[in-house]
Amino acid sequence: MTDLKRILENFCRVDLVRGALILDDQGLLIEEYFNDEPYSDAIGMLVLRSVQLGAQLVDELGKSPLHQQYIEFADCQITAEQLANDCVLVVVARANANLGRLRLEIRKSKSAVEAMLA
Repeated sequence: MTDLKRILENFCRVDLVRGALILDDQGLLIEEYFNDEPYSDAIGMLVLRSVQLGAQLVDELGKSPLHQQYIEFADCQITAEQLANDCVLVVVARANANLGRLRLEIRKSKSAVEAMLA
């Protein structure tokens, strides 16, 4: 197992986290780890479009750069963290997962993930 995959696996140790993945700037999967259902292309497209639109909006508002986005559905929440190399770290969790804990885990792992992708 690669070091990158181990970091993604660690996210799945947080209560109610279903999986984590890294996408490149085109929405293509770089690495993933899921406890149950595997990654779907629909998640990648949703995150890619959301990040592109969000980046455009924060530019227009003069609030660049975009750091993180959060999308919540009836039974799922997606947290997308923009990485230094235009990749995106995505954590997929059940709707009632602790967002503060997820954000803390993302912050703790972000620099290691960026170094591995450099």
